[in-house]
Amino acid sequence: MRPVWFSTKVAVWFSLVLGAVVLATLWLLMFLVGRHLVEELGRLRAYDGVDVAETLESLPESESLEAPAVDELLRRESQARGVVFSLRAPTAEVHGDPASLHGWFLDRHSHRVEVRGRECRILGAPAFETWVPVFREGREIARLVVGGSPQSYTLRAALHSGLLWIGLLTLLGVIVLSVLLTAPLRRMSRSMDRIAAGDLAHRVRVRGGDEVAAMGRSFNAMADRIREMVLGQKELMAGVSHELRSPLARMKVGLELLREEPSDRRLQELEGEIDEIDALVGELLLVSRFDLGAVPLRPEVLDLEELCIEAWKRVEERARKRGTVLETSWGEGGREVRADRSLVVRILGNLFENAARYSHPGTVYLRSDPAADDRVRISFEDSGPGVEPAQ
Repeated sequence: MRPVWFSTKVAVWFSLVLGAVVLATLWLLMFLVGRHLVEELGRLRAYDGVDVAETLESLPESESLEAPAVDELLRRESQARGVVFSLRAPTAEVHGDPASLHGWFLDRHSHRVEVRGRECRILGAPAFETWVPVFREGREIARLVVGGSPQSYTLRAALHSGLLWIGLLTLLGVIVLSVLLTAPLRRMSRSMDRIAAGDLAHRVRVRGGDEVAAMGRSFNAMADRIREMVLGQKELMAGVSHELRSPLARMKVGLELLREEPSDRRLQELEGEIDEIDALVGELLLVSRFDLGAVPLRPEVLDLEELCIEAWKRVEERARKRGTVLETSWGEGGREVRADRSLVVRILGNLFENAARYSHPGTVYLRSDPAADDRVRISFEDSGPGVEPAQ
């Protein structure tokens, strides 16, 4: 998954959550406060409507409600009271065709209020209007609708515009927040790409102590381990190549001599070189299996002195020819260990093999002393050239 898609998903989820919270809050406010406000507003408008309706009912019967004088009266009352008065025909039912009521929708659950003995009806959203019946001779001749003033509709439009801007700013904030939250993940993704491309020295910048920082530290530790493994493999291959070059060169010379003068001694020398190459390949396979964690350990209680004698016997003849002898020293409690027998013998054998091959004539020393945590420290000293610091 690309980081940009993750940022988009975070922004979408934040927007959905915030939108749900805002909608739930508005619904709760409308449920708790809205109905009460609508009813109180309708009641106040009903009082104004009843006053104007009584004024219309007091007009002479000869004067039609459609006369210009009535329109002027409604205009003056609208300006004086801050509301809008209009007349509707009484033929339309409360739940009738919205088109006959000039587009206003009448709430099916609108409230009825009684003002000075006169029943009025509060209309629901979106108009929030109230209508009052106008009677003459006990018959309803019109309905006086009391609606919001032009200022109230302007305020409502401003409220809608404000809500729109709040929504846009909230969305912008969510996008910025998602970008900030996913920035560490994007940096980590770029670091992974660089390491995958071969830049094993690259590391993630870690700041803070949160979960992302902990993941960054774990990633850096993993990168360190990978770099160590790769460098170890390179060093191992370089060492094995160097070690194989000598026996292969000797085998080549031996084969040339064998062609010129066949003899059993030449064959034995070649067999020894082959055994040496086989041992090196075995070492390479063992190290690789260790890196993969595929070498099962079989620990047991061992006597280091016996293991040293066993390992030294393998190279004793060659060491004697070079004038090299082994001297051991065992500190108190430094002889018994719990370890894998075959691996300890292999390690000691490698040390003695190098001593028999490269040391100058003399004595090589092996000392065993107890260390912390019930461990044993083994020190080995010979007179060979040693290992270069670069290696």
